[in-house]
Amino acid sequence: MTTTIPGTNIIAKSSPRQPRPPAPRSRSAAISTAADALLRGDGTSINPFELTVERLGSSIKMGLFAPGDQLLPERELAALMGVSRLTLRAALRALEQAGFVTVQRGRYGGTFVAQSVPILDKQRRLKAALNIAPDVLEDWISQRHVLEVGVAELAAQKASESQIRALVDLNAQMKAFEHDLNRYRPLDTMFHLGLARATGSGGLETWVAQTHARLSELMRFIPSTKGALSHSTDYHAQILDAIARRDAQEARHVMAQHVDATSSMLRGLLPQRARRSTVRRK
Repeated sequence: MTTTIPGTNIIAKSSPRQPRPPAPRSRSAAISTAADALLRGDGTSINPFELTVERLGSSIKMGLFAPGDQLLPERELAALMGVSRLTLRAALRALEQAGFVTVQRGRYGGTFVAQSVPILDKQRRLKAALNIAPDVLEDWISQRHVLEVGVAELAAQKASESQIRALVDLNAQMKAFEHDLNRYRPLDTMFHLGLARATGSGGLETWVAQTHARLSELMRFIPSTKGALSHSTDYHAQILDAIARRDAQEARHVMAQHVDATSSMLRGLLPQRARRSTVRRK
């Protein structure tokens, strides 16, 4: 393209303007907070590299990051996770090699969640699930029961009116996605993390996030019929009703029923299969 500079006979050439790349997909505030709860660390781990890979990978697999989401800048993400920037870079390289993230250089660069995240086939996932010893599963279930029941009680005492309204709105979204497990599961995680956040305890929120990360792969084997998901949403509504009425004991009671229902499904899934597997090896 050529133009004549006014008042002269000079002809100037200009290169075509390069189109600006599309803006990265930003996380919603709810998703961002939920992911941050799982990623947050205190720098005390003796295996910081492995733990960093685990937390980032779990956040992506749980749907707390969606395809195309941009991760926080390196300095901020390292501070959030309680690791050095060197450790974070090594973890991001591992995740990039595994196909979970992509790294773009330049002015509009950054680390982005891959458009297609690797997923183990069902047989390999089931084999991995069966390798979890029944006593380990029981330990995870017990931790979740203590945490979530206590969180419900404390939330009934401390949740603000705006936090309760936000959770009611979130549960309404879940109701709309009871036919779609892939959309429902991340919202379910955000619901439980939202309850933990309503207690005002950052530590509780982190522990609940870590518990959900441990159980997330096993939860995929729970029947995902609309009826099963609707049952879960109804429990949420009852919990929120108790919290809104500041009835801590009722909130504890309903949450215990909700967690126990999920735990029964997991017990029915894993230990029996594991025992059959043990018998075959004898």
